[in-house]
Amino acid sequence: MFLTLRSKILVGYLLIVLLLAGLGVYAVMSFRSFTTLSNKAFEQVSQADRSNLAIYESLIRLNEAEVDLLGSSPVKGMEMLSSEPAKVSSELTTAEKIISSIPSDLSPGLAAAFTKEEILWHQYQAQLPEFLRRIKDDPIEAGKFYDGVLIPTYGNLTTANRNLATAISKLFERTRQLASEESADAVSTVILITVLSLLIGIGASILIGRQTTKPLEQIRASLKKLQAGDLSARLQVEGVDELGAVSFEFNRMAERLEGYEKLNIDRLVAEKSKSEAVILSFTDPLFLFDAGNKLLLANRSAEELLSRKEAEMIGDSVESLFLDKSVLEAIRLESERKQPQVLEFIVNKKRKFYTISKIEIVAPTSEQGSTVVGTLLHFADITHFEELDRLKNDFLAKVSHEFRTPLTSIRMALDLLADAKIGSLNTEQRELVLTSKMDSDRLTKLIRDLLTVTRIEQHRTDGVTETIDAVAVATSLLASMQRQFTEKNILLSSILPNVLQTRMKQEHFESILQNLLSNALVHTPSGGRVRVDLTSNDSKWQLQVSDTGVGIAEADLSRIFERFVQLKPTDAATPGSIGLGLAIVKELVELYRGSINVTSKVGEGTTFTLQFLIQSDTHRAA
Repeated sequence: MFLTLRSKILVGYLLIVLLLAGLGVYAVMSFRSFTTLSNKAFEQVSQADRSNLAIYESLIRLNEAEVDLLGSSPVKGMEMLSSEPAKVSSELTTAEKIISSIPSDLSPGLAAAFTKEEILWHQYQAQLPEFLRRIKDDPIEAGKFYDGVLIPTYGNLTTANRNLATAISKLFERTRQLASEESADAVSTVILITVLSLLIGIGASILIGRQTTKPLEQIRASLKKLQAGDLSARLQVEGVDELGAVSFEFNRMAERLEGYEKLNIDRLVAEKSKSEAVILSFTDPLFLFDAGNKLLLANRSAEELLSRKEAEMIGDSVESLFLDKSVLEAIRLESERKQPQVLEFIVNKKRKFYTISKIEIVAPTSEQGSTVVGTLLHFADITHFEELDRLKNDFLAKVSHEFRTPLTSIRMALDLLADAKIGSLNTEQRELVLTSKMDSDRLTKLIRDLLTVTRIEQHRTDGVTETIDAVAVATSLLASMQRQFTEKNILLSSILPNVLQTRMKQEHFESILQNLLSNALVHTPSGGRVRVDLTSNDSKWQLQVSDTGVGIAEADLSRIFERFVQLKPTDAATPGSIGLGLAIVKELVELYRGSINVTSKVGEGTTFTLQFLIQSDTHRAA
């Protein structure tokens, strides 16, 4: 039966046909299974990515709603705030169903990233009712709550959202990698079976082998292009056989991969456009710098601030944009200051005042690391507040000056009555006159303190042109106040150098020392001690006033320099005191760019330590 060439060829062809039939069935089943699994995986990744993007967009709208509630569009903000949380919760539920169906070995960090985002969302959602309550009760407190609580939580939440997007992107890459591996395995198996078929019928199968392996080589070459990142690779579909179906499915897969890549690029471009739109819409000047400190973006207000167009400034460094050394110093020390520094600019021929906020833009480099990729400078326009402060100071100065003249007349009249210059007084009348004199003294001191604070604020930018001997001024003041300490049985001592010259107005130094000594006198009981130390070195000089008085509770230390704050009952205060003494001291110390520190222990006493830099033209001798 198999002796004839025809029968042998027939048997050989039959074996080859059987092998090829098995090859075709295997290829179809493998590629169909591969296509089904790939489509399902890619669809899950796409759905998870769409839900995460929808969550991010809802978070942006929530933040815009909160800004509207704090600003001029509360109705619009409330509408958005009432609808967006439900959308976020719905998308979280959808994402949770999708992520829970994805095998954990494909993306180990995906579930953890989603859980973190979900936890931060619940935290953020729980803070919204308190924000709404503060909006209703006190918008200012609501603004503080927004800056101090909602914004940090919002930042963490958007960071978690980006981390989840990164995890989804990694899952996409892993799925694509597995698809490529499975496809390569399938191709290798097909090639192996084809080679076996060729070995069985070398002579008769040469033509069949060539016709079979040629399209397979094309598939292999296209897969290599895909692995190299060339998503434009396509196969020519010939016929409707198994190889044609494989080519068709391959082309569909390549088209989907190319579509996914284009979708990611479009999404990145859209996010960049949104960020630029947010920056350009701000009314305050904003400058965006890259990691190399080169300007990337500036809004219209920033152009007006520097009187330059954005196109002219792009690529310039901070030092090239801001030539004023005081501005550069304020930018450099912004994160170290407890209170923002007020800077003055001339914008469109008008004086404007700004405070600077510097925000570093950080991108994660790993699960635990991060790197600074840019810096945002925000110049907050406080011109309106400075104008209000000036009007307040002018009002206080005018009222105080108007009070001084009638008070002087009242005091002179009371002195004449008390000294019996215009007639004798009985005991009751004399007590009334003395009480009125005390009240007059209280009002006089109050007005003097108000005028002092007002003058400090009005002349904060004046240069200091007076050089004084701090030792001589301190010695004179100590001598003039010695009687008050002696009457209260308090020991007043001092440790002073021979000479210490510094550039400071004499009235300011006297005000600092007198207020510190008066404070110590009031809060030190009979039999106590008060000491004044004046020291210096090559770069600084220091004034220290210490007492053995009642001390200050730790909880009250942060309040003692506030205006109109008295920690002791009124009967323990000095005549006319309204809590401005230490506030005046702090204002004067800041005027001369000094520092003030206080240490105290209840029942043991208090120490005030003031330090000032020695100017280059200040002469000091020990």
